[in-house]
Amino acid sequence: MKGGLYFNTDKPDDTMIKLTDPSKIHSLGWRHKVELDEGIKRVYEWYLNAK
Repeated sequence: MKGGLYFNTDKPDDTMIKLTDPSKIHSLGWRHKVELDEGIKRVYEWYLNAK
């Protein structure tokens, strides 16, 4: 297979860092009950068991 890769270095190559700030939703009285790493772990375990 022949071909080439060409990169346009004039354009960004990734999404800029997007930080989350929960202060707006906290000001409405909502608070999370599960930390992000624990939530990811739970969803992953649920997914494995759902197959």
